[in-house]
Amino acid sequence: MATPLSKIPINFKQFIDPIRSLKPEDIVVQTEIDVAGFIEREFEPKPKQAVLILEKKARLLFQPFLPRLVVKGYSPVFVRKLREAVWTKGGRITKKYSLLTDWINTGEEISSLILHLRNQNCEIDKVYCYAVCEDTIAMLTSGPLKKVQIVVGNKIKPGDPTFFSRKLQAYYQCLLDPIDIDNAYDIYQIGGKTTPNEIKELVQLSCQKLLGSSAKFEFGDHQFLPANMESVHLDLEDLCSISDESLKAKIDHWLTKIEVEYPHITLKIVSGKGGLRFSLDCCFPTTPLHRNSLKPEKGCNVCKPTQCYIKLNKSKMPLERRWKMLCPLCVENYIERSVLDKINEVIAPILSEKGGLTVQKNNPVQRVI
Repeated sequence: MATPLSKIPINFKQFIDPIRSLKPEDIVVQTEIDVAGFIEREFEPKPKQAVLILEKKARLLFQPFLPRLVVKGYSPVFVRKLREAVWTKGGRITKKYSLLTDWINTGEEISSLILHLRNQNCEIDKVYCYAVCEDTIAMLTSGPLKKVQIVVGNKIKPGDPTFFSRKLQAYYQCLLDPIDIDNAYDIYQIGGKTTPNEIKELVQLSCQKLLGSSAKFEFGDHQFLPANMESVHLDLEDLCSISDESLKAKIDHWLTKIEVEYPHITLKIVSGKGGLRFSLDCCFPTTPLHRNSLKPEKGCNVCKPTQCYIKLNKSKMPLERRWKMLCPLCVENYIERSVLDKINEVIAPILSEKGGLTVQKNNPVQRVI
């Protein structure tokens, strides 16, 4: 005989997302207190000790605490693996050092990076991890990584990784800095009386004026944002219809050589007693249209030797050949920076009239070992 529906026990917790019960402000405060305790507790003073910080997200998590690491004697170096190259910036690489990361789930990414560094005669003797799944620890300390010491801030039980990773994602969304640090972005501070709606309208009109675009803001997921923060996306599908002649002269040539996939600008606005802070994150993911579309040209200054991963990558490709190549990521950053600079030329004078204005420009810098 079947059990009546009225007598079937229902656990309402299985239908409730536990993340939704947390306030974004509390997530930020709790996360930063926890990370500060992890840095203070696990990092013993070691003079002239290099520590690699795994990008992209770990950079955002540990950035506020880097001065404390420096005081303890550590030299922070940002590192990431992309397109079979290990990129670093911020310090000198030694033959033995530690690695700092935010979150290890399956361990595949971190294992691949460590083995890649080992092939370049760079040995990691210790991994500091803010959070790691319990099942992954045994895997990391066996096989080729058995000599690596794992220092864990939070051991996540099986079944909880989704909750913890989403909590970290919520923390990252509450920051003005973009998660993808490859993108060019600007952060503005306004001291006068300006509303978020005025900022959105000004940025939208500026893009329409410069790019000849009918772009409109698309509201993102506000689930994890604090009450005083707003995030919107400005879709720029018709990027090729550039109406500003000076901007067109700078980037129109490159738009014939690359395909820009889903170009957009993300606007984040934070309201406070002292005025507004907002960031413009320009994202133009690019793909070369054909194999020879990115050959360098006479007088081209898009690639910078201190930033281009192709020129600094220690691959088997001859150095002379690499120096003659044009990096698609450099082209991408060049276009993004050009667009943001033109937007700033339009909005900065208007915002300056409304009150004190400060603009912080952020350009990606990549290095490889």
